[in-house]
Amino acid sequence: MEIVRVFRKIWGIVIVILVIAAGMCIFKTNNDNDKKAYDYYSSLTDEYISNLNKMSQDEAYKSVFSVKLEDNEEAQYIRQARAVLKDKIEYAQNYKSKVTDMAGYEKILNSSLYADEDNFGRLNAKKYAKDIKKLADMDVTPANTAAIEKFMDFKEGSVIFAIMIIMLVVIFVDERDNRMIYLTHASSCGRVNLILKRCGILCLFSFICSYIFNTLIYGMFLYMYGGIRYLNVTIQSSQMFSMFPLKISIWQFFIMYCAIFAVAMISFGLISYLFVSMFKNYKIAMVVILAIFLCEYLLYNNIEKNSALCILHYVNIINVIIPQYSYFIYENWGYTGFIADIAGTTFVLTAVIACIGFCGMLLMGYYMYPDRKQGFLDKVYQRLRELWQQIFGRTNSVFMEFYKSFIIQKGFIILILAIYLFANCKIYRGVNYSNNNLYLVNFYDEFSGRIPDEECDTYISALKNNIDELKKIENLTYNQKKSVSDMESAYAVMVSTVEHVRKISNEKSINAVIVKPDTYNDILGERNYNNQESINLICIIAIILMTAGDFSYERKCGMYILSRTSKKRNITWINKTVKVALTAVVIWGISLAFNYTNEVSLYTFNNINAPVQSLITFAAFPLKVSIRGYMALCQIIRLIMFIVIGFMVLGISFFMDYKRSVALSVVILLPHVLYILKVPFMYYLSVVIPVDFNRYYIRFAGGIGMFVMPVMMIISGLVIYIIALRKWRVS
Repeated sequence: MEIVRVFRKIWGIVIVILVIAAGMCIFKTNNDNDKKAYDYYSSLTDEYISNLNKMSQDEAYKSVFSVKLEDNEEAQYIRQARAVLKDKIEYAQNYKSKVTDMAGYEKILNSSLYADEDNFGRLNAKKYAKDIKKLADMDVTPANTAAIEKFMDFKEGSVIFAIMIIMLVVIFVDERDNRMIYLTHASSCGRVNLILKRCGILCLFSFICSYIFNTLIYGMFLYMYGGIRYLNVTIQSSQMFSMFPLKISIWQFFIMYCAIFAVAMISFGLISYLFVSMFKNYKIAMVVILAIFLCEYLLYNNIEKNSALCILHYVNIINVIIPQYSYFIYENWGYTGFIADIAGTTFVLTAVIACIGFCGMLLMGYYMYPDRKQGFLDKVYQRLRELWQQIFGRTNSVFMEFYKSFIIQKGFIILILAIYLFANCKIYRGVNYSNNNLYLVNFYDEFSGRIPDEECDTYISALKNNIDELKKIENLTYNQKKSVSDMESAYAVMVSTVEHVRKISNEKSINAVIVKPDTYNDILGERNYNNQESINLICIIAIILMTAGDFSYERKCGMYILSRTSKKRNITWINKTVKVALTAVVIWGISLAFNYTNEVSLYTFNNINAPVQSLITFAAFPLKVSIRGYMALCQIIRLIMFIVIGFMVLGISFFMDYKRSVALSVVILLPHVLYILKVPFMYYLSVVIPVDFNRYYIRFAGGIGMFVMPVMMIISGLVIYIIALRKWRVS
C-alpha cells in the first residue's frame, strides 16, 4: 500500500518536472547563440563522413572546406562550424599518436624537479601514462557528438531531479501532517519495516525516473543538434571523453550514465531522508539541507584545485548531485605521496553517503519515538513563526494576497527559477562587418549625431573623387582593388544615410541626424529576437503559475464563502487585481533589469536621444519620439500585455482549480511551442511574439497586421476578466 500511496502523490510532480526539464531544454537550445553553427556543423559532418566512403580522406576534406564564402552573418556560422569540424578531424587523426607517445611523460619523470618518488607531479605523470595506455586500441572517428556534449553540459537537469527526490522524501513523512505518525510508528519493528519499504521505493523510483528523465532530455538534444546516426561510434570520439577508460559506444555510455545517475540520486535521497527524520518539523530539515549544500557549493567553487585544502573540492557532495562534474571526467588530485582520480573518489563518497543515510535511518527507526520532545531548532522555528504572525497581523489585505501567492503557494520558487533563467538569457555581440571598412567608421566618427551639412557633402564628394582617381589606374594591385571595393560600399552607405536623414527632415519636419546604426541593428534587430522571445516566454509562464491559484487557495482552505460576503466581495476582487498587476510589474522589472545590464555591458548607445526616424528601419514610425522613447514605449506595451495576460489567468482561475487553471492557461502557449519546433505559420498565433512590439512592427512594416494579434489578446483577456468579475458579483 505504501508504494500505491506514494505513486498517487508523486506522479503529478513527475509530470511537472518532466515538462519543466523539457522546457529548459527548449529554452537553452533556443537561446544558444551557437545553434546555427551547430546546424551547419551537423550537415558538414554528415557530408564529410559520406564523402569518406567515396573518395580519399584529402579529397573528402577539400570537398567540405574548399567552398568560398561571402562576408555575411551566415558565413560566420559556417566558418564556426568548419572550425569545430576541423578540430574534430585533427583530434581523430592524432588520437593514436597521443595515446602511444610517451616521450613527454618520460621527460617529466626524468626531470630533476620530480626526482622525489612521492612528488605529486611525478605520481600524476605516472598515473596518467598508465591510464592512457588503456586507450591504445580505441577506434576514434570524426562524428557529430554535439548532442551528448550538450546533454552532459545540461547540469540543471541534475538539480531538477534532486528537487524531485526531495519532494519524494517529503511525501514519505507526510503522516506528520495528518497525525497518522502515531499509528504508523507505534512499534520499532513497524518503523524499521516502513523505512525498508521506503528505501526500496526510493531505489525503484530513482532508476525508473532516471531513464525516463534522461532519455527525454537526450532525445531532445538529439533532435535539436542531430547525431542519431553516430550513436554506435565510441564515446572517445568526443573530445569531452577522450580519457574515458571503457571502450563503449555513445548509446552504451548513455545507458551506463542513467544507471550511475540513479545511484547518485539514491545516495542523495537516503541522506536527505535521514535529515528529515532527525527533525520533528521537516521544514527545518529542508533549511538545514539547503544550508549544508550551499556551504558545499561555496567550497566547491572557491577552493582552488591545487590548494592544500583541495580535498574539500573533490570530496564534495556537489560531485555526487551533479554527476557530470565527477564520474565521467578524467582528473587526478592528491598530495605528496597520495594520488586519486575524481571518478573513484566520487564513487567512494557516494557509497559512504548512502551507507550513512541507510544505517542512520535504521537506527533512528528502531530507537526514535514519534512523540519526541522539541529540539533547540524546533523551538527557534516556533518562536520565529510567532513573531512573524504578530508582524503579519498588522499588514493590509493586499500584502496578504502577496503572502498567499509568494509564500504559501510557493511563488517565490517560481520567481527564483525565473531570475536564474533571466540571468542566462543573453545577447552576444555579433560580427560587425562594417567595422572592417575604415572609411565608413571614420565617417560615423566624424558626423554621427550631426545634421548633414556642407562639410558632410564635401567629405562624401572627396571620397567619390578618390574612387574615380583609383579607377583610372591600370593594373591595380590586390590592396588597391580592396580599397576601391571598400570605398564604393562606404560611399553607397553614406549617400543613402544622408538622403534618408534629409528626406525625414523635409517631409516630416523631424530634426533627424546621422546615427551609427550598428548597436541598434543588434538591439532592435533580428539578433536580439530569440533572446527577447525567451525572456517574454519566461515572464508569461511565471505570471501564469503565480496567478492561476488566486481563487483555488480560498476554496482549499474553506475561506471562499467568507471572502465573498457582500461587504468584502468588491474589496477582495480589487486586492487580487492589484496583486496580479503588481506581480506582472515585478516580473517585468526583473527581466528588464537583467536584459538592460546585458545590453549595456556589450554596446554603447550612441545618439540615443536622436529621433527614432533617424534609423532607416523606423523611417515610417508615426510618433515623434527619440530612440530612447521608442525603446521605453516597447517596454510599456510589453508591461501592458503582461498585465492583460495576468487578468486573463485571474479570470480563468475564478472558474477552475489550480491545476485546471494552469493547464488551460498553458494551452495558449501551445502555438508558440509549435513555432519553436519549426511549424512556421504558428508565428501568427503565438502569444509570446506579439509582446515584443518592436519585432512585430518590423515584421509587418508598421502595417495593420501588427495590431491584429495584440488587439485580440487584449480583448480576449479583458472579456474573460469582466465575465469572471460579473459572475463574482452576482453569484
